[in-house]
Amino acid sequence: MLQQPEFSKLRNDLLKSAIEFYRQLQGNLGTSDEPDQQLALAISLGKLGAILTTVGSLEEADATYHRARTIFRELRLQNLPSTKQNHEFADMLSKYAFLLAVLSDIKEAKSVFNHAVTVAEKLCASEPREPTYRLSLANSLAGLASLHADMGEVEEAERIYQLSIEASQKAVDLAPQEADYQNRLASSHGN
Repeated sequence: MLQQPEFSKLRNDLLKSAIEFYRQLQGNLGTSDEPDQQLALAISLGKLGAILTTVGSLEEADATYHRARTIFRELRLQNLPSTKQNHEFADMLSKYAFLLAVLSDIKEAKSVFNHAVTVAEKLCASEPREPTYRLSLANSLAGLASLHADMGEVEEAERIYQLSIEASQKAVDLAPQEADYQNRLASSHGN
């Protein structure tokens, strides 16, 4: 409903208030070296990056995602994030990769998509019956495939799209009642 033109001012106001909230949270969390605080900071930076992308502040979103990725990487070296937090990391990486592709940083977008796929594959291996991890994998694979297609690497794009379809199908098999999973599967077939 907020996507309709008559709600654009309300939508922008809501997004601006969310940006302010995450900036305040960032200020509160950014001064601590405690791992749980750093993890909360990385998650909030990922959400802020997504909002900044939505409002068109692409350069700021790039810097915000980059910082979130750096913090997540440092925490992962300490084996601190839980499975749920790694899922948020995988989703954040995928969104960041899409932004990098929009910014025409294709080499980095490819690297970040590959990182997202790796994290999502590990999640699927650790909890094979969790459909949301399959959907994350499918989304990351679809983004990577699209990037390969845009680069003219058709065979590689087709191979990766097929993996995306398989991951989407597995999510539907695990949770057939979820319309989002069925929509993702249908979208995969459209590529």
